[in-house]
Amino acid sequence: MSTFINLQQTVPLPFALRNGGVVEFLSPEVNAQSTALTNIHLLNGREDVALVISFRPAKNTIVFNSKTRDGEWGQEQQVDYNDVFRNNSQAIVSILDLGGAFSITFNRMEPHVYPKEIWEPVGFVRYEASGGDNVSLFSPTLVVRDRRQTLPLQEAFAEGGLLQVFSSVVNKDSKVFTNLNFLGPNYEVVRVVAFRPGYDMIVFNSKDTDGRWLVEHRVGYDNAFKNSNAIVKIFNPQDTFEILIDRKTPSEIDAMVFYLLQGNVGGVTLQDEFKAAGIMIIQAPILDASAPHGESSINLLSKGMNCLLRITFRQGSNDIAFNSCPKAGSWGNEEHVSFDGRFGVKPRITVYDHGDRFQIIFDNTTAIYYNKRIREDTKTVSYSIESDKTVVFGEQLGINTYSGFGEISPI
Repeated sequence: MSTFINLQQTVPLPFALRNGGVVEFLSPEVNAQSTALTNIHLLNGREDVALVISFRPAKNTIVFNSKTRDGEWGQEQQVDYNDVFRNNSQAIVSILDLGGAFSITFNRMEPHVYPKEIWEPVGFVRYEASGGDNVSLFSPTLVVRDRRQTLPLQEAFAEGGLLQVFSSVVNKDSKVFTNLNFLGPNYEVVRVVAFRPGYDMIVFNSKDTDGRWLVEHRVGYDNAFKNSNAIVKIFNPQDTFEILIDRKTPSEIDAMVFYLLQGNVGGVTLQDEFKAAGIMIIQAPILDASAPHGESSINLLSKGMNCLLRITFRQGSNDIAFNSCPKAGSWGNEEHVSFDGRFGVKPRITVYDHGDRFQIIFDNTTAIYYNKRIREDTKTVSYSIESDKTVVFGEQLGINTYSGFGEISPI
């Protein structure tokens, strides 16, 4: 599905850009001598700028930023322009919504990841040029297109079914994310097989009956396709999918890394240290706020067992506290947010390490930016509970860690 946008114009998208979606801007020409600022804005229904990509070739810079309609611009993220569209007579700007971030590529090259500050789906785009010679880097009219295609099945893919997907070509050098999405009767995604060749990853996931994604399964991509064509076979026995990729099961391709965190059992040691730019997603099976209320905490510990971050949940007093403590020292002053209304029936806690601070997100909303008091990386995660009282998130949590937003399945 495509539309067009002219310079200095704002138009609605023919589709909402949300988690897992891709929008592309195509220009048939590149004005390499342009000195203007050429901007592409992604806007939500409130006219908040969820993302602006500002091309500034005269300063050899591309800037990413966001702002609410009446607010201030955030902190810019910059990359070098370096004549990014050189040796090309056209330009393609692709934006993939990763859920917690946007992944931006120029002419199919390596992606740049911009963490979201505004989470609502994008419904409008604006294209403008200003300053310098007022000549846009791109053509006066851009093509805006959705790179997804949906096909109805002749018969419902139900229990006992077999679905085969065949491709006569495997682009082994591709860096583009490719998803096979399985949609329900209302076109909602219920299962996905997501190919991430640039990150050596294939992701499998499903949604539960409440519409929440479960813990994703990941395997390596490089060992998946050895031939010049590809066959993906999907069987649908009761309650699950069985998937063969070029006649191999996921376990024959690679093994996934996933951590189960048991309460009061010493914690888990991470395979790789959780450090700056990393994302940790902690998933709980339940939300139980019934009395008697127990206190529970999630602890991020360094190799030297300094507690870099403790998140303590006290639902009985409507409180969540954040703190730190060196191994041989004392606890500092707690920082607090309220507990009520933070979580749905299957809670998710996301910790994003900015280097100098942690961004803590409950479900899909940022609760706090916690400035680091101990500048070390996380090696161990532990979970403390009061076992004789109600454990608000249950006695076992699931953890996935990622080195950056680009590794997270865009679902």
